[in-house]
Amino acid sequence: MVRLAIEPGRAPLVGRDAELRVLDNAVARAGLGSAELVLIQGEPGIGKTRLLDEVASRRAEAGWLVLRGGADDRAAAPPYGPILEALRGHADRIGAEALGVLAGAWRRHLALVMPELGGRRDDGEPPGDPEAVPEAWAQLLRALAGAGPVLVTLDDLQWADVATVDLLRYLRRRLRETPILVVGATRPADSAGDAVQSTLAALDRGRLAGQLRLEPVDAPSSRAILEALLAGPVGPRLEHAVWAEGEGDPFVIEELARGLADDGRVRHLDGAWELVDGAPVGLPTGMRDAIEARLAGLPDATRAALEAAAVVGRRFTVEEAAAAAAAPPSSVEAALDEAALRRFIRISGPSAASGRGAEYEFVHDKIREVLEAVMPLASSRAAHGRLAARIAAAAPSADPARFAFHALRGENPSDALPALEAASDAALAAGSPADAAAHARAAVAILRGGGDRLRLAEALLRLGSTAADAGLLDEALAALAEAAGLALARPDADLRLAANIHARRAAAYLTQEDPVAAELALADADTALASADPADHAAIGETVSLLRARLYVTVTGRIAAGRQIAEGVRAAAATSGDERREIEALTVIAQGAMHAGDLPAGRVAFEAAILRAEPLGDPGLTADAADGLARLLFWTMSFRRLRDVASDELAAAHRSGVPQRLGWPTFWLAQAALALGDWAEVRDRATELVRLGTELGARRLIGQGHHLAGMTAYWTGSTSEAGVRIREAVRHLRAIGPGTLVYYLGPLGLVQLAAGETRDAEVTLEELLTIARTFPPGSSPRAQAYNMAARIALGLGRTEVSYVAELERAADQFHWYPVATTLAILTLDSNRAAARGYAAAARGILEGSGSTVHLAGTLAVEGELARRQGDAAAAATLARRAAEILRTAGASPIAGALRPTAAVATVPQPAVPLSAREIEVLRLVAAGRSNREIARSLSIAEKTAINHVTHILDKLGVDNRSSATAWAIRSGLA
Repeated sequence: MVRLAIEPGRAPLVGRDAELRVLDNAVARAGLGSAELVLIQGEPGIGKTRLLDEVASRRAEAGWLVLRGGADDRAAAPPYGPILEALRGHADRIGAEALGVLAGAWRRHLALVMPELGGRRDDGEPPGDPEAVPEAWAQLLRALAGAGPVLVTLDDLQWADVATVDLLRYLRRRLRETPILVVGATRPADSAGDAVQSTLAALDRGRLAGQLRLEPVDAPSSRAILEALLAGPVGPRLEHAVWAEGEGDPFVIEELARGLADDGRVRHLDGAWELVDGAPVGLPTGMRDAIEARLAGLPDATRAALEAAAVVGRRFTVEEAAAAAAAPPSSVEAALDEAALRRFIRISGPSAASGRGAEYEFVHDKIREVLEAVMPLASSRAAHGRLAARIAAAAPSADPARFAFHALRGENPSDALPALEAASDAALAAGSPADAAAHARAAVAILRGGGDRLRLAEALLRLGSTAADAGLLDEALAALAEAAGLALARPDADLRLAANIHARRAAAYLTQEDPVAAELALADADTALASADPADHAAIGETVSLLRARLYVTVTGRIAAGRQIAEGVRAAAATSGDERREIEALTVIAQGAMHAGDLPAGRVAFEAAILRAEPLGDPGLTADAADGLARLLFWTMSFRRLRDVASDELAAAHRSGVPQRLGWPTFWLAQAALALGDWAEVRDRATELVRLGTELGARRLIGQGHHLAGMTAYWTGSTSEAGVRIREAVRHLRAIGPGTLVYYLGPLGLVQLAAGETRDAEVTLEELLTIARTFPPGSSPRAQAYNMAARIALGLGRTEVSYVAELERAADQFHWYPVATTLAILTLDSNRAAARGYAAAARGILEGSGSTVHLAGTLAVEGELARRQGDAAAAATLARRAAEILRTAGASPIAGALRPTAAVATVPQPAVPLSAREIEVLRLVAAGRSNREIARSLSIAEKTAINHVTHILDKLGVDNRSSATAWAIRSGLA
């Protein structure tokens, strides 16, 4: 036997110069205070771990704090397993108490996932908040980086839990100006779970992570690895044989070298290592064959000890391996020492965090995978069962996920059920609903094979609830529907359980923006509650009532009924002392006041709800009230304040780790940016909304994203794109219901007007008015619908006195344009004194809002008033100021800010050398219409349309449609 000169996994890093340069650049940026994330991808054995080792050793020598963790496919780690491993390694060095001191006020939140940090219960400190855990990790890492740059390496992320991969994205955004570098290693996407794939895709889309793809090394690098392992030159036969079979995979090259050395098939001859004469040149093919060839030469006791250790996981102790093998620890330790000599495992050091002795680890997880794959199924089940029994005898409640993992793979999988439920609860407590759903899913799979239908229904309810919290709405609804059927299928149906299931279905349908299905689910809940014991279902009844109140107020437009229901729940909650329920009801009441047009009362109620919710430490409760306040600020044009409130709400949503909470604050930030003329931000937020809505199956978010993208296109003069996007928005939002659609039809009509689609605009106007009349007079949905209806009607050349009567009730409200501006336009001819008053009121609203683009429209109206009163100089000044505002903001007059109606002159018009028909054609050209579309819109032949366009270009002295469009905009014709 020839002893190799280098420990396993420590071969020289060759052929990776380009990859090291990428990592060195990331190191340099992180060292200057910019958080960096690099993900290394590659096939097993390609050298990912070796690259992690190299960057870790270099940074440690440079004085960086290095934290190292990793995942394995045991699926038994708690949420944030790889991060926990990295931090626990540091706690071994400095002590858990010192780490807790660094965590500061965030310690109690981290204690949910890292119990050794503890918490000061004697001071009356409240328990940690699961939704604050991601932010607590961020704050701890920031504190660690306060003493110098930090490197975190995370190996085998393809097996990481969902909480970990979500945390990576959160940390990359949250720690932008922190000297920290996170380097992760993962197998290709097809080897990773859905969570890893989606996170990698999201990080790539957002350019938040550097990507390194490791390819096989070349032949000279293969020779260099082999020469380093043998500590000398190699002969041509040996070099060729290893290169032919190793195919550039560093781990396979090393395994082949060890196998040849162990078998004595190489010798030193004439100053070089060469194959022994007569030894077969052919070597095992591929990684698995190379590992199996080496394992075949082990003594039986060593092989058995390694197989037992493989069942434990990537890391293990002698005691754990002995329990799995059902053998005395002393004999297992001796066998493991032999395995270490053969370089299959190595001692990784003591485990102070767990209180156990020395830990071992496999030198490469592929060895563990091969051992477990070839282990007889009966032996594997017995080993898992013995490990589960060992955990149960110790403290199963302290590690339910680990117990469940082994019990599931043991001889009695049903033993895992209580632990799966406990693990699901623990994952929720740690702020990881996706991992909670995974445990619930495993419990459902076990129960499907049994006859306990009621317990299966309860497990499906757990799965539905956790999946909904994780944003997996389709899975949640399927599980809840099945649960409802099971709960009611027995003669002794559990009506309380059925009501709870239906309430959860209704909540999921509301999240999915399906009001009809939500109403039906609530009706099912009512039916179950009607037959249940009233003393047993009061809490569920209040939940159902609040869901119905929210549905009525925010979606279906039955505002008065919704407010009345919410008031009843609030009164009952105040009597029972249920403060959380009372705040929930108060938020719905505030929404009802806002939708009914009583904005001051709505603002007071929202702020009161936020003030009462914050001390309770419930982010969801605070977020609901904050979102309502954001909506109200939008309606009152308080855009700068809206941006502040929505930014805080979005930060809290990211901290919570609950994807559903990201939608509304993202929408409000986009709306604030739209009003303030920050077009780039609107586009980015719109893209994020469509992505988020697609992932969650939420039509509202998809529709809102398209709407915002369309409105940005409209404001900046891209009428054709605006039409496509806003039509797509209305398609999604129409399915939700009139309470939502009423806010989006108006912009569709304006875009249709801008494109010259007058017939379509007339249809849209009638639909908008039909929906508006279903809301009470003076309510915000009705007022805002009439506001947009008036704009469309004016663009169609129609005026109706009824618009004034409707809008006078809500002159201080806003929906894209202030209502007061619309009233000023409507009264230009009939009552100029009133028009002046409305215009002044609109200017007062706008000057404090920060929305210069909306201010331009009001200035245009004031200019028209001045013109009609004979003050040409003032009219021209106001028109120029309005035009300058739009030019500065990058907005186009085609959006209508300068031309809200055909009756309002906005800028001095030059002499136009075109006929009336040619002006119509030019406007359609400026709207991006093709010759065929122009012909269709004007009911003329396409050849006639072409002739008109040719004459227009000749008369204007331009040679293309773009130049003609620019001329039309400058002239106020488009």
